This record gives sequence, C-alpha cells and structure tokens, in this order.
Amino acid sequence: RRSPSRSASRSDGPRSRRKEEGDKDGDKADGGDRGGDAPGDNEAVTEIVDGVPRVNGDLTWQAQIYVPRPGVVYRPGQKPVTLCIRGPSRPSKESAQDDARKLESAFKDGGIKEVRKV
Repeated sequence: RRSPSRSASRSDGPRSRRKEEGDKDGDKADGGDRGGDAPGDNEAVTEIVDGVPRVNGDLTWQAQIYVPRPGVVYRPGQKPVTLCIRGPSRPSKESAQDDARKLESAFKDGGIKEVRKV
C-alpha cells in the first residue's frame, strides 16, 4: 500500500514535466528572434543549420525552410505564423545548400505540399 504523500508527489511529477516541456517548446518557437527575417505573405526563408554529428564524429548540416502557415487570420501586431520543414542531414554544407534551393523552388512552384514531397 502506498502512502498518500508518495502518490501525491507522483501525480505532481507529470504535470510539472508537461509545464517544463511546454516552456521548452515556447523557447524553440521564438527561435532566437529572427526579427526582419520573418516571412511575409507567400514568402519563404531558408537557412542551413548544424545537424546532429554522426557516430564517428563527422559534422552534418540540414536545410530548413520557414513557410507561412495557410489559413491563419492575423491580428494587428501578431507575429507571422510559420511552419519549419527540414531536409535530411547531409555530410557537406554544399549538399544542404542544394536542398535549400530545392525546397525554396518547390515552395514557389506548389506551396507547402510540394515542399513536403522534396
């Protein structure tokens, strides 16, 4: 039989963890305040970011594209709502830059659906 204090502490654990996870997600969403780089209507922003190093220590890079989220009604002063779609990890930065160009041209050709196909 468990004591009431133990079960109470266990029930508090997941709630506090969820709050922490929510805070972490909020920090990621702010993403270092990109300021003027935020995309406007039908504008996409691409960037190359460091990927997860391979097991042998080799560095990798990833292309990611921020595209405006469709169907959002903006309020005055509201930040643009964007989706971040990432490409695969690449062993060379040049390959990741090629991916970024492909993602951007796919967005211009067919929007988010085409980007996800790349």
